[in-house]
Amino acid sequence: MDIPQSPREPRDRVSSFEDLKVWQEAHALALKVLAMTPNFPPEQQDNLAMMIERAAIDVPRNIAEGFRRRGSRNKAHFYNIAQSSLEGLRYLFILCRDLKFDIEYDDLAYRGDQISRMLDGLVRSMTRNERAGGRGGRRREGGTRDYDEADEHRDIEDM
Repeated sequence: MDIPQSPREPRDRVSSFEDLKVWQEAHALALKVLAMTPNFPPEQQDNLAMMIERAAIDVPRNIAEGFRRRGSRNKAHFYNIAQSSLEGLRYLFILCRDLKFDIEYDDLAYRGDQISRMLDGLVRSMTRNERAGGRGGRRREGGTRDYDEADEHRDIEDM
């Protein structure tokens, strides 16, 4: 008798922070920010431009640093720092919009929101794993799962 195979294909193991969808999105956002800041007014190049660039770089940098940490609590700590940097960056987007700088605010805000959701799920999965001593996504109402590191495999395949 043949044993039915699982409908899921085997997944590639995430071996580098560069394989994480959340890092890829944060890195793309950092590149977008670095491309737009030279267009800021000259009087803001040493102030606001530098602040927004630093905040944009801090998000993927902390994701990368957290990836290599051992233990769910340590990983969650760095992913949470990335969340904090992202919130600061989102405020700077609002400030630039309100100062009437020529930025693509809607696109930047959308990207920031997507990264925030991914990081939130990642932090929740890390803290849940710490409490439960296990791994895997929790089911939410409606049958969908929270985003966690296991979802990275599916996200990478969908690219």
